[in-house]
Amino acid sequence: MSPPPVRVAIIGLSKAATTSWASDAHLPYLLIDAGRERFQIVALCNSSVFKAEAAIEAYNLDPTTKAYGSPDDLAADPDVDLVICSTRVDTHYAAVLPSLEAGKDIYIEWPIASNMQDIQRLVETARKSGSGTLVGVQRRFAPSVLKIKEMVDDGAIGKLLNVNVTAHSGALGSGVWPRGLKYFAERSVGGNLITILVGHLMDVVESTVGTYIPGTVHAHTQLQSPNVAIMDPSTGNIVETIRSNVPDLMSLHGFVQSARTNHEPVSLTLHYQQGFPFPGTPALDWILTGTKGKIRLVDATGVSFYGGPGPDGVNIQLWKLGDETAETVNWAYSELQLEVPPTARAMQTLLYSYADAKRGVGKDDVKNSSDWPDLKSGAARALEVEEWLSSFKG
Repeated sequence: MSPPPVRVAIIGLSKAATTSWASDAHLPYLLIDAGRERFQIVALCNSSVFKAEAAIEAYNLDPTTKAYGSPDDLAADPDVDLVICSTRVDTHYAAVLPSLEAGKDIYIEWPIASNMQDIQRLVETARKSGSGTLVGVQRRFAPSVLKIKEMVDDGAIGKLLNVNVTAHSGALGSGVWPRGLKYFAERSVGGNLITILVGHLMDVVESTVGTYIPGTVHAHTQLQSPNVAIMDPSTGNIVETIRSNVPDLMSLHGFVQSARTNHEPVSLTLHYQQGFPFPGTPALDWILTGTKGKIRLVDATGVSFYGGPGPDGVNIQLWKLGDETAETVNWAYSELQLEVPPTARAMQTLLYSYADAKRGVGKDDVKNSSDWPDLKSGAARALEVEEWLSSFKG
């Protein structure tokens, strides 16, 4: 007999949410057969019991699913093993703290919270209670990223020498943002294109080649377009113009060190700019240079590693010294990943690994892996991003 599923509660699954992340990235892997074997949704928590009940009905969840209107009430439920928090960044702390105090396992989206003080308290609370924790930096488990790691480990380009990343954010580059993302211009909220987009991207890169060595990073930030027009998506009308205090350009240069660099310092450079790239160039261009050649990953559409393989999605190429041209490197989603939308695929890998370990059916205890994104390692990544942003004085 297989072990019972992990009993999960979701905070932030709403039929009227500004963004549909909880329904797009979490529900699909929970509701397919492989997900139902691993998880059982037993509760929802929203800003009111009424809204939680409405979401249970809207998403056709089991009518026995409990509806909560406060994180404290949810934390007191003995039938909940794992709490998934998928809300706006500045609500994360209050949403998960009671469950951590109660000793429940928690998954929290990235960024963890709006400030380092709250993040450190969450880390300390989890340490005291013994809660298992996961941070939503799932893109490090995308198959295209895993392929890059495999190639470096196999010596495809010899000894790693340097890494360069050029990225553009695309959709929010026109100076007009939807009203629901107005908070991206308010640095105090903690969720913006630097903490979210650059934070996710650099987690992928640093989890691949190594984390920046403290004291070696030079960060340059700039706010090129401080005035942002806010649009009502229902009408297309501009309802106000606000002034941002979040930089829209960031350049980083420093040294990283890991087993993949033979524990020697390797240069890592990032240039991020809000807006669209030059026509004909990809939104993401990531090049790893070694003594025997280069690996290049490009994403034509964005920096989220959601696309499929190929020139219109995520394309990996390998060029070896002496060759006239680069070869295309094949990679693919698994059959299980193809059962869910692109936004849910890396999330599926992360949460299924957790569930298998929790239920004792996994091959290894993934929580002991250096790649496991718990609150402690997530806090270290958050501190890194905060230090980069500290260079911005605007």
